Amino acid sequence: PLGGSSGRNQPVTICKNPAQPGQYLVFTINAANTLTVSRVDSVASGNETNFQQPVLWNVALPKNQPIAGHPAGLSEGMIMMYDQSRNDFWLMTHRTGTTEYHFIHISEAGINYVGLVSVGLIENVANLAYHEATRRIAVSPREANRDIEVMNITFPATLPGLPTISSTRVLNSALTTFTTEAIYDTEFSSSGQYLYVSVFGEGATSGNVLQYALTNPSLTAQSVLSTLPTESYGLQMGPDGIIYHLYQSGANFILGGITRPDSLF
Repeated sequence: PLGGSSGRNQPVTICKNPAQPGQYLVFTINAANTLTVSRVDSVASGNETNFQQPVLWNVALPKNQPIAGHPAGLSEGMIMMYDQSRNDFWLMTHRTGTTEYHFIHISEAGINYVGLVSVGLIENVANLAYHEATRRIAVSPREANRDIEVMNITFPATLPGLPTISSTRVLNSALTTFTTEAIYDTEFSSSGQYLYVSVFGEGATSGNVLQYALTNPSLTAQSVLSTLPTESYGLQMGPDGIIYHLYQSGANFILGGITRPDSLF
């Protein structure tokens, strides 16, 4: 099996391999909080068990390979970002107990760890969400009394180089107490004007999804749910413009949707 830990919020991310058509790179963070990569070939045979069965993709060996120079001790959040200017990718991770964000550049030249940028106040990241149109990243804290941070990222004009990042807080988004999770996930609206925040909920506290108006921070965050769930999990923008929401009600896991995410609640 690949090395991702199911106990993490974001244990896996995937991108095309710019160096090999038809191949994908699967980055996973394991239970030891270490990043590894495996190559999966979408055109090579290898997993079929029956005659005339379609190609089931093949995991190239060796798998779960470490990234040279990349540190261990990672937080749960990581994100893959596409760089249109070069048709390549940037992987961003975070090291627990620090404000360090680490970057891997993925191009035809290979997979290369390029260094770190220290920014913001969050030292334990639960989740990273990326809005490609505005090149902003929402950082969910896995720590009490810490606001969500929204970062602006600029990819380097020349290589080798590091992205540059600036960070601002989403005021009054911190939670004062929690046991296992605080803010589970975030997602931007299509325009990037609004940020939706999935509050996990535990014990006597119900889950919730809050809307923050990023262009008008003086507005108080509003719940977008008519009924609060037992626990609230992932948020994901779909190709149809709906933000899909996974939540739990009693013993049932349910998929809901925010159908007008660019409207003020």
